Amino acid sequence: MTKQTKLIIICASAAIVVGALVWWLFSTPDNDGVRLSNRIHLLKESIVPMRLKVVARSDGSAQVAVKFFDVDGKAVGRCEQQYAGGSITLRFLDVEIGGRHIYFPYEMVQPSTKDTLRLPLQQYYVNDEFPMVYDTHTGDAMLRDEIGILYQQTLNTKHEKLEGQYGCTVRMINSTLGEPMERVNYSVVVKADGGVGFGN
Repeated sequence: MTKQTKLIIICASAAIVVGALVWWLFSTPDNDGVRLSNRIHLLKESIVPMRLKVVARSDGSAQVAVKFFDVDGKAVGRCEQQYAGGSITLRFLDVEIGGRHIYFPYEMVQPSTKDTLRLPLQQYYVNDEFPMVYDTHTGDAMLRDEIGILYQQTLNTKHEKLEGQYGCTVRMINSTLGEPMERVNYSVVVKADGGVGFGN
């Protein structure tokens, strides 16, 4: 077998491999969207994407500190905000696919008619267009990538269209913490089978 024949065989084999990869990437109709349905079961049953603590009180107001964590418990962002005191409501974008839920923290508000507290949260945990609260160093890399795509689609696509294209339901949910005690850490626990709650 000549060198030229070997080269032709190698090039043909490479072309077949590349062709198969391109076909795999582009043959499914939802390639540019979300293919989570086959991997959504790999989500951890519960994660703690946030913890919050009132670090100080003064003249009837309070200073609340919020920290964000990835799936493995590593800190990925933080912020502090002063507000009038009282209860705090966290709002999440809840994306449901196949009975499993992904929660993107959206904003922190104070439940009052005056909206004395309204803090957008995504700026503190999103890095390079990825929601770091779903980052993982020990989990499924493909699941992580698909969650990143889902996050972008959730932000940039009308929710009705997202539901029609990818079979997921998107809604805003609230979870309220009664007036937090000073210097107590409150964990925000989200569950893949649905639900957001607080713990210490």
